[in-house]
Amino acid sequence: MATQTLTEGKVFPTLIRFTVPLLISVIFQQLYNIADSIIVGQFLGESAFAAVSNATEITYIYLSFAMAANIAVSVPVSQFFGAKMYRDLKTTTTTVMLFCLGLSILLSAAGIVFLNQILSTVNTPSEIFRDCKLYLYVYIGGYITLMFYNICNGLYTAMGDSKTPLYFLIMSSLLNIGLDIWFVGFLPFGVAGAAAATIIAQGLACTLSFILILKRINSLDFGGKTAPLFSGKLLKKFIGIAIPTAVQQLSVSVGNIFIQSRINLFGKAAIAGFGGATKLNNFTLFCLGAPTNSLSAFVAQNIGADRLDRVKKGFRTALLICLSIGILFALAYVIFANRLISLLIDNPSGAAMEAGVSFLRTVCPFYLVISAKFSFDGVFRGAGYMFPYMLATFTDLVLRVILSFIFADLFGVTGVWWSWPFGWAAAVIIISVFYVSGSWEKRRLI
Repeated sequence: MATQTLTEGKVFPTLIRFTVPLLISVIFQQLYNIADSIIVGQFLGESAFAAVSNATEITYIYLSFAMAANIAVSVPVSQFFGAKMYRDLKTTTTTVMLFCLGLSILLSAAGIVFLNQILSTVNTPSEIFRDCKLYLYVYIGGYITLMFYNICNGLYTAMGDSKTPLYFLIMSSLLNIGLDIWFVGFLPFGVAGAAAATIIAQGLACTLSFILILKRINSLDFGGKTAPLFSGKLLKKFIGIAIPTAVQQLSVSVGNIFIQSRINLFGKAAIAGFGGATKLNNFTLFCLGAPTNSLSAFVAQNIGADRLDRVKKGFRTALLICLSIGILFALAYVIFANRLISLLIDNPSGAAMEAGVSFLRTVCPFYLVISAKFSFDGVFRGAGYMFPYMLATFTDLVLRVILSFIFADLFGVTGVWWSWPFGWAAAVIIISVFYVSGSWEKRRLI
């Protein structure tokens, strides 16, 4: 699919058409993540599943930087695309790629050097320590593929193409699942095989995506002028969005690690049950994020084209989609929580089952609350106005960490689950106030 403008046509069908491929992409991505867990849980057992679940919270630290790059590059590129400023669009792209190349190498080296200390800090039980370490060595070593894959996806979305990333993701997902079965089920690679399957599949998708996006950008009309490969001014714009976004994303990941360290004290069964439930919960949250990610591109393009009248209509459309998705997932988890946990873990212990089911059934009614928060986020990200987005997210994070420790002491591990609804509710109250104030309408990066 060629690039397309989101500044023309009826808002509802335009946003729906743009969102559907993004939503399918997220579903495929989360399904292969879940398939990864199922294969580990079924072939290697509860201990290996607990090890990968524990490692996943650390991988989210790395994902935080990649997602920050995705968001930070998509906002200015969307606005440049909406304003038809293609030279600045290309220079932003190459500037970000050069910067993130160095950042990826630095993050990988730091992770490998300090991995033992990180695992010890989060109270990783001794019986799963080795498997956690093996999984993370492979994942962190191939981190550059995750970073550039996210940058390319951000660029496609910014230019109104939500279908091309879907095609790459479908290819990557199928390859990942096939390699998972081979490496884990038939070869003696253990949990390291699961990480290797992800890196190999993602690396192929990243390479093809990278080649195509550069070809597509080079096909734009630069008015007969050459676009510089690097710009300190445009890098400053990127960093101005990337740093607060990375800090916000990183803080969430670190906060989740604190919560995970608390859960780890309740033993392997609680870790496994929570790990399975978290996979399902993250599946929901990423699906809710798809329409709001498309909303960010929609908002950015329309701000770049001075079409603020379309932004509020886009917000209402994205909110309606999110609420519909949230209701479907909530019903599924209320009815099928036991079966879904059993699907992830082969023969789970009673304690693991109880932990996973109680988590899902506690948080799922509040998917309607987080749907509103994500929809507001989409507007502020698209406008490049990061302060309300960060403030609301930090409030959610701090409240969740504090309450998880307090409630754990009062009610045991099930008390930890209630920190999620309280954090989400506080965040949506804060960010809605900023939205109603209309302060985002004056934001423009170009």
